[in-house]
Amino acid sequence: MKKIVGILAAAAVLATSVFAADVSAKVKLDGKLLNVDTTKEKDGVSAVSIGHNTDESWNPVLKMAVSGDNYGAEVGFYIGKWDYGEDPSKWQGWNHGYGVGLKEWKIWFKPIDVLKFDVGRIDQATNQESIDYDTRLFNYDEWGYRVGFSTNGFTLNVAFHQDHDEFWFSQAANGDAITKGLNVFASYGADFGTILAFVDFNDTFRDIKAAAGYNNQFGDIRLFADAGIALDGTKDQKSVFGAGFDVGFKYAKDALYFEAYARWFENNFEVLGKEGDPMYLYFKAKFSYKLDPCTLFVYFKDENLMAKKFASTIKAGATGSVGACNWECYAQIDTGKGANGDKINFAIPVSFSVAF
Repeated sequence: MKKIVGILAAAAVLATSVFAADVSAKVKLDGKLLNVDTTKEKDGVSAVSIGHNTDESWNPVLKMAVSGDNYGAEVGFYIGKWDYGEDPSKWQGWNHGYGVGLKEWKIWFKPIDVLKFDVGRIDQATNQESIDYDTRLFNYDEWGYRVGFSTNGFTLNVAFHQDHDEFWFSQAANGDAITKGLNVFASYGADFGTILAFVDFNDTFRDIKAAAGYNNQFGDIRLFADAGIALDGTKDQKSVFGAGFDVGFKYAKDALYFEAYARWFENNFEVLGKEGDPMYLYFKAKFSYKLDPCTLFVYFKDENLMAKKFASTIKAGATGSVGACNWECYAQIDTGKGANGDKINFAIPVSFSVAF
């Protein structure tokens, strides 16, 4: 009996040394203390709401992951509303307002230290800001296969990506071959910083995006820049040429934090300066200062500073925590509302979350 117990104990120690399993969860609630919509003549004022934000499938409420020295996997669960459309008669009652969805399925393994395979949900991007972690010059975020080679600061990734349960290659009814996304990403990091190259082919190599970028940390300052071109040959058999660049600046020291990001892009140079020109200048910035009980912040975002209509989001508020409970409360003004873009929406959102 003692021998069996000893064998089981040794196996348990060996198992824990070979792989590590992790389960993490989060309870997050979002609401508004006040909302004032000036585009409405009636019912433009409402107050005090709380609920779960169903738009955050990228932010799972439950995540399970396992990893070893040369393999790993994870899956994320998120909560969303039941999709019964606009017909209230299909509502299933007060206890059926939300459902569980799964989006992030990932598996990776390494046959050798310098070679890594990723299958399932994969993504790649040029340099990305860390204000909202949602803006960059180019990226893909789909399902597929990726093989990566990495050694001595050099990384090369090649990926086949497409929508869930689609074929990357297929033969259409008319006999033409169709392919989805093919991405090649390379980067090299050393004392001078990190340089990268990003090339993405889509829609049977007719939609092409290519970019080069650089980033580096200079003490308390982080800088990055990307420049790229886009060639879209999917519209009426005519190629549309575009180009753009983005820059990011971040300063963080002690209690002070400031970050700004800008992206300029012209999707079609043939209509440059003409009526309907799609050129835009995206800009966002955030400043925060940590105090003893909380962190105060101000935030500004405008998705097109070149537009005639001033449509922006402005926030000012505070974030903090009580033990493991994180909270956020701020005043928010959205400009450019209404048919003529001369109205605003004022709100006081709140957010509470506990991760465990």
